Amino acid sequence: MDPRKALNETMARFNIRAVDVANTSDIGPNELSRYRSGRSDFVSARAFRLVRALPRHAQMYFFDLVTQEEEPESENEELKPALANK
Repeated sequence: MDPRKALNETMARFNIRAVDVANTSDIGPNELSRYRSGRSDFVSARAFRLVRALPRHAQMYFFDLVTQEEEPESENEELKPALANK
């Protein structure tokens, strides 16, 4: 999964406030917002500062998401009826 999507999903799942992550990582709230919305990008060092600002269980979840491969949208649509019957 794209790291930006993984960060957004992780923060939502664990109810982590963006302002808390911004303060802990020393990344400004506006800069974090631009990154999360796709309007800017970070070099890896800054991105890892964000991840280190998350609680340990949220970090593990984030890395689990990032290492998952996304299935093409067409495959997901084909599987929905089959999965609904299970």
